[in-house]
Amino acid sequence: MNNELYQNNFFILKYDTNILYIKFYNIEYKNNNIDTILNNFFRELDIFYKKREINNNKFGKIYDITDLNLMPLEFLHKFSKGLNNFRERTDNIVVSSSVIIKNFYIKNLLNIFLGLYNNTRPLEVFDNLTDSKNFIYKYIV
Repeated sequence: MNNELYQNNFFILKYDTNILYIKFYNIEYKNNNIDTILNNFFRELDIFYKKREINNNKFGKIYDITDLNLMPLEFLHKFSKGLNNFRERTDNIVVSSSVIIKNFYIKNLLNIFLGLYNNTRPLEVFDNLTDSKNFIYKYIV
């Protein structure tokens, strides 16, 4: 994945061959920076979606959270709410999503998060990028 769209201290967005790759970095989450971090993320996601929606270009998403440690519940709640705001748009242009994670404990937290966000497209968790990409490519026509 080498077509970088946006990067800051919290995340990087890359796009290559119909896959949006989103890698989250481990930073200290404080109540005073959660809104700023999420506003930046969802602003960039909105920009990307708008470009894809113009021609109804379908794509898959990979969330790489291998570098994250435990996150505050407030962050998870706000992140889930933000994704829900993209639900209709996601249903129209995202064919599938996957998550890359290696840490067992964070994987359990992810399961809680996924319970808050009801997916309407295929979603699977993997421990490496290759399997994650292969899963996405199964759904791209």
